[in-house]
This record gives sequence, C-alpha cells and structure tokens, in this order.
Amino acid sequence: MSLAEDARIIFDASLEAILPKTRLPDSLKIDKNSLHVKETSYGLKPNQRIFCFGSGKAAHTMAQALWEALDEQIHGGLIVSPQGGDEIGPIKHLKGSHPIPDSQSLQSGQALLEAMGALNEDDFYIYLLSGGSSALIESLQDGVSLEDLQSTTRILLSHNLPITTINAVRKRVSHIKGGGLANATLAKGVVLVVSDVIGDDLHTIGSAPLMNSKSNLLSLPSGVFNALPQSVQNHLKESPYNKRQSNPPHHFIVTNHMALKSAAQKACKLGYEPRIVTNSLEGLAENVAAQIYTDINLAKSRTCLLYGGEPTVEITGNGKGGHNQHVVLNFLTHLDIDSNIALLSAGTDGIDGNSPAAGAYADKDVLIKSQALGLNIDNFILTCNAYEFFTKTKSSIITGPTGTNVMDILIALKE
Repeated sequence: MSLAEDARIIFDASLEAILPKTRLPDSLKIDKNSLHVKETSYGLKPNQRIFCFGSGKAAHTMAQALWEALDEQIHGGLIVSPQGGDEIGPIKHLKGSHPIPDSQSLQSGQALLEAMGALNEDDFYIYLLSGGSSALIESLQDGVSLEDLQSTTRILLSHNLPITTINAVRKRVSHIKGGGLANATLAKGVVLVVSDVIGDDLHTIGSAPLMNSKSNLLSLPSGVFNALPQSVQNHLKESPYNKRQSNPPHHFIVTNHMALKSAAQKACKLGYEPRIVTNSLEGLAENVAAQIYTDINLAKSRTCLLYGGEPTVEITGNGKGGHNQHVVLNFLTHLDIDSNIALLSAGTDGIDGNSPAAGAYADKDVLIKSQALGLNIDNFILTCNAYEFFTKTKSSIITGPTGTNVMDILIALKE
C-alpha cells in the first residue's frame, strides 16, 4: 500500500476508537441500586428518575449510545447539537449554531436551563458534554444582546487567542457557562465528557456549564478588549461570582490520547514503528509544519510519528480552509520530488475551519501533481485557501461530521 493509503487507514482507526458507541458502553453500567461510571459507583434510590441532558458536537452520538445502554432506565431529557433532529427515545433533540451562536443557541440554552431547573432533588441526571457547547447553548447576562455576542465571538476567533482565553470571556457574559447550568438544578448528577481541549481542562471544555469556574484573570490583549462591544467590556470589568461551590463529578469518556493510542496500534500492524510525540500540539500552522518535517525527516525508515492537539492560523486571506489543511500545505513547501515522507492532518470532528473537509494529506506525489497543474503553493497559503488547493490535487480528507470531537490527529510517515 502507499503512504497515502496507510495514513488514511491509521486515521480511520483513530476515529473508530473515539466514537461514543465504542467507548461509552464500556464506561457505564447500571443496576437497580447503583450507576457505575468506570470505577466509580453512584447509589440510586428505588424508582429514582434518571434524565439525560447534553450539548456539543458529540451530543447526539453520545445520547444514542447512552439510550442503547440504559434504554428504559432513562425517564426523559434534552440534548443540543449542531444538527438537531429526532428525539432519541424520550430525549428531546434541539439545534444550536456553531461556531457563531444564533437565536437557536439562545432558545436551546434557555430550554436546557428550564428542563434541568424542573428536576427535583430526588432526580438524577447524566450530562453528556463535548466540544462546541460554547456556541450551541447560551443564556446571556443582562445588557448583552445576541448581536453583541456574535460580534464578540467573531473578534475572539479571528485573533488567534487560546481557547482558555476565549472561553473565559464567554463565561463572563453568560448565565449558563462557568457552572451556571449546574446552579440551575437541585438534582444530583454526573457529567460524561468528550474532551476537545489541550490538557483535558474541565474549566475550558464547552466553557464548563457544570463546573464552577468563573475566571478572575483574563489574558486579553488591550486591542482585542477595546474592539469588543461596550456591554461585554462592562461585564469583563466586574468581579465574577458563583452562588454554588460544589460541582457534579466529571468523567472523561473520550480523549485525544485514546485516539493516538489506537492510531499507534494500527500503524504497528501496518509495519511502522509508531511514536506518540505529543497530545498537546499547539502553535502557528507554519511552525508546526516545520517542526513535524524536521522530526519525520530525522526518523529512521518505516516510522510513524503521531501528534494530537490544535494548531492555529493567522488569517491573511478570505479563502476556504482550516488549520489542518494549512499545516499540511505548509508541510508541502518543505518537500521535493525525492521525499519519502508524508503528512496527514485532520480534525476528529470531521470539520476543518470554513471548509467541508476534515483535513488534508501531502507527499511527493501531491507536490508533483500541484506542479503539473501550475499551482502556486505560496499564494494558496497567503490567501488561506488550502481547501481549493487540496481539492485540485484530490488530496482532501473528507469524512463528514463524525459525531465525536477530540481536537486534531496528525500522522507523519516515513517509508
């Protein structure tokens, strides 16, 4: 098989390992007296009502897996995903907008607050949390309009800020983030988490709707702060507070490291010597590409280097693409027609930036094809138009929405 075929097989194996239908059934068991989540047990009262709530890109697939595992034990609930859709058993399914929140995000956020607020102290809930929740569900503080929120989101996303900073701002203008959703209910529950942030930081994933974590410190550049709507600036100047100190227990069901481990196992079966370099990859796409090129170029033959994380892009054009495709396009600038190395980079959610691709793949064959087509790689980099480049070279990675989300997987191979 070719490097391209091997890279795709390894990526697909990493995806299969992190689907909720793969992970959740082994993490969750129930009997008439207890709910068991991994090694932890939670006592249940006779005939206690159990509800399912959730939000994020993986909410639907997680709820489907939960319903298949517990079925008649689930009394009701509500989930919010980018797609919305049919109910899952007694679990309602609403839609929110991502990455820019809209009126549906406000309606869905309010519906979640009301549904969880309607529980009594004898009820028990299971909350399914995954990335994307920050935009999908919202309930705004006084004085902040939807237009203010949308403008703020666009500003924050366009300035190459760390997600911890972006979500810290989001928390300060929200009733639902930073533990607001947990504060809305008297019931006890647990949170099952699909992590999409570096370090699996529970204070950042989905802006922590069930984790009391209003941030006192905002590392926000003055230029960005001054560009924000006045209503948002006012809330950022105020001292944050929480009326409840306890958090429901959170359990990781799926993480980036699980994806990397499965990728390494598949690479080994294909005859490569795999090495997980990091699951905390970050930095500008061009720097990430240069480092990976150096790493794999120095490796011995039949090596597979694996990286997880989320590089960033400094926007210099209005083309189509995302940080995965931008990394691979920059990697291509280091190759020549005698190179025996390759790189695949793709988002595990199946979506890369403003394009329909999950990512892209590059090796010497892609370089040769681009030269034959007369494509100027530097121009595609400058205009942030990697999707068009890889569409022309037929080396885009297309998966469609995967129903999971644990950042990106980058696979470097050497023959």
